[in-house]
Amino acid sequence: MLMKMGWGFLTSNEPWAKFFRPKFTKKNKETIDYYKASTIWPDLKGVLPMVNDNSRCSGAFCSAKLDVIIDNNGWCSPTVAAEFLADYGIDLNNLDVNCNMIDKRVLRHNLQAIFKDKKLNRNKIKVTLLALVKESSCLLQNSMHNTVTDLQIISKLGVSTRARPALCIKSCRWILPWYEEIKLNYGSSTIGNPGKVGLGVIARTHTGEVLGVRTKGMGIMNTLEAECFAIMEALSWAIEKGWKKVWIEANSSAAVLSFNAKEVPWKHQTKWVGMQNKFIAIRISSIWKEGNFLADQAAKKGSLLPCYEKEDFVGSPSFLTRIENPLVDYFRVS
Repeated sequence: MLMKMGWGFLTSNEPWAKFFRPKFTKKNKETIDYYKASTIWPDLKGVLPMVNDNSRCSGAFCSAKLDVIIDNNGWCSPTVAAEFLADYGIDLNNLDVNCNMIDKRVLRHNLQAIFKDKKLNRNKIKVTLLALVKESSCLLQNSMHNTVTDLQIISKLGVSTRARPALCIKSCRWILPWYEEIKLNYGSSTIGNPGKVGLGVIARTHTGEVLGVRTKGMGIMNTLEAECFAIMEALSWAIEKGWKKVWIEANSSAAVLSFNAKEVPWKHQTKWVGMQNKFIAIRISSIWKEGNFLADQAAKKGSLLPCYEKEDFVGSPSFLTRIENPLVDYFRVS
């Protein structure tokens, strides 16, 4: 494939080749020897020497006109072109040139040759196109905006329509913890899956007051692993602060279900068993992302930190623009 593309790069007159040649060649027709951003050029550049070494005729010679290689009543062909013709039994040295004769066209390109002996039937083409549109319409899965123009086009094409699914609007609410219980809302921000992870944990009292915020960079890991690490980090922070009753809440139902079902990932099992003895009560639950935006803000800040570096804030830091209100409903549209 690359060899074919390399030959096209050297000889083709297609638009892509005309675009690539000036971009990746110098004025002396040699390829560039400096870096230029491209996804295909490094591989293409590697095969060009092999294409040149195994090609007897380059694009410039093959496309040369006769009046260029005939000079002073004789042949003035490049050596490579002469050798190429010799391979096919054409010896330019023994081929006479008669300059007294008038040039005669031997071939004329006829762009209308396809339709020369045929009459176009517009109605037949129209019927064929409409049949193809109707046949492929069953594969469509997208939706339209139900504008007048869209409906007119659908009607003219004769394509059947399907009802668009109705929007589903659901609400959730951030709930205050019990008396003397500390609620730890955590979130993880992953740039890619796997990708660079940042954690954020928010500690709040039964009155809704923000006690503090912890952010931490966790390096490269997948989404589920990041959520499990966030739960362990929230528990570690609670042990450091001496909180005995904690409620951990996150927007990852998969991680929450694994901890509640006592199916903790093996790398956290030993630490998880030891931590449970240091608390009077532990609750772990999930909430939608729409009701946990404060932890997501902290997690995004944590993703900017180096691996395993953490920052602790007392109270509500300035980068938290708004806080969940237990008296407000937050909606999800799906």
